Amino acid sequence: MLQFKSTESLAAIPDFWCKPQLPFYVQPEADEALLSWILRLAARLNVSVHALALRSFGVDDRAGHTQWWCRPDPWLLNRMSDRSGVPVEHLRRMTFQKWAPRYREDDANERFGGRRFEGRSPQHRALRFALCAQRLAQDTNHYLRPSWLIGWMAVCPKHETKLTVRCPQCLAKLSLPSFASAAPFAPRNCTRCGSDIGTGMKSYAHPAVIRIQSALLRSKRDGLTNFESMGALNWATTVTLADVLVGMFWTGTTLAERQRIYDQYERENQETDSEESSPYHGRYGALKFLAWLTDGWPESPGARVGMALLSGWLNGKHNRISGHLRAKPADSSNPRTRWSEARIRERLGELLASANPHEQPSVALQPRYSIHD
Repeated sequence: MLQFKSTESLAAIPDFWCKPQLPFYVQPEADEALLSWILRLAARLNVSVHALALRSFGVDDRAGHTQWWCRPDPWLLNRMSDRSGVPVEHLRRMTFQKWAPRYREDDANERFGGRRFEGRSPQHRALRFALCAQRLAQDTNHYLRPSWLIGWMAVCPKHETKLTVRCPQCLAKLSLPSFASAAPFAPRNCTRCGSDIGTGMKSYAHPAVIRIQSALLRSKRDGLTNFESMGALNWATTVTLADVLVGMFWTGTTLAERQRIYDQYERENQETDSEESSPYHGRYGALKFLAWLTDGWPESPGARVGMALLSGWLNGKHNRISGHLRAKPADSSNPRTRWSEARIRERLGELLASANPHEQPSVALQPRYSIHD
């Protein structure tokens, strides 16, 4: 039988919320995301996630648009701890509280893919996830890791295989059941057709994708990382650099320029046999293309293209990526960071100048047309 917390642990919680603990206890798994544990707890109680969040924790977010489980306030963690019996510090480790602050929706699905610059506003995108079928097969209780909820993760850091992002049977993108329904949480089964997601063939990732994802993940976790040949970049600068390079390619070039660059990329990278390998459609392909633009900076052919794209942006070329490069400090899910936009632009200017101080990049850019020219 679970016991109540001490009165000291309840001191910061209003009397209204000092309710008895939940009738069932669900032990968090190692490296489990808070959202995954909430889904398993709701399934154990046979209620919807919305009902659990509202009636037990006081969170009214039926659709999950706020993603309150990523960085919950301390008072909410205290409330969840008192109701569930899980220590506050354990709950905190399941969140992104100690990771770099969210910047320009950096964890949105397919974050660095070309479709983002042509499609709907990121605020209206559904919550997606990826998973490693090998790791799920080893789990006694199936659950989601925090990194699987990050929209650009494409490779399992442990197995170095591509993460599964679609059901192998119906090809639907992996998604969670509606938070308003009491459907059981079964991350290994497709929410559309019910098929076992773990039946797909494993495919090893390209070394370049592994390298850039590892660098991005270190920067996301620690707020700062050293990229090969680029020096130290903080997370906000890293996201901005990726947005500039990818965004300038998709919206800051003419159709002929874009085709010429992509032909060069395909000659050096033959892995284009699936939608996920596409820089436009898939997170894996987007990371591989971003790696091509940055690896070997500034001497490799891809890095030379990346320098030209960065130079075009720094020189004030007008393009439609400007909306993606404006921070939104008023957005509660995207708090202001201590690095200003001017400082980021200055750091990217230093990166370009140090790469090639005497010669201008040779690829001329005239951003006038859409990808659909």
